[in-house]
Amino acid sequence: MGYRSDFSDTVRAFVMGGAPSIDMAWRIEGVSWWPQKMPSDDEYANATANLERVGWSVDYVFTHEVPRNGMCDALLWDWEIEGRDPDTTELDGFLQYVDERLDSDRLKMWYAGHYHTDQLIIDESHCVLYQEVVPLGCEPLGR
Repeated sequence: MGYRSDFSDTVRAFVMGGAPSIDMAWRIEGVSWWPQKMPSDDEYANATANLERVGWSVDYVFTHEVPRNGMCDALLWDWEIEGRDPDTTELDGFLQYVDERLDSDRLKMWYAGHYHTDQLIIDESHCVLYQEVVPLGCEPLGR
């Protein structure tokens, strides 16, 4: 499969995994928790290079974590349980950087799943899904 330089009729998606574990205090590294849950420097660089290649213009974003600005009060309770400051995570800061650079006119929806809820609409182009399946571009229907 070769590289296509004309993406005009293509639906584009950016996908990136990773999220901090809120229950690390109860887990054992290498047994029930792995540092690889968070992206490596190479993965951040690869993500940035791919977004640069398409001019930061995608239709959909699928991540496990939300960008820092998406960390509304409803999501921050789990950070408080562990006594961690949400502003200290590299991943949500990187995702915030991505969110600020994306072509907002093209972005239809950013879906995240880390917070295990189907009823959270952050704003018109960001939502959290867990078990609910929705058509692309739609926000959660709720239960």
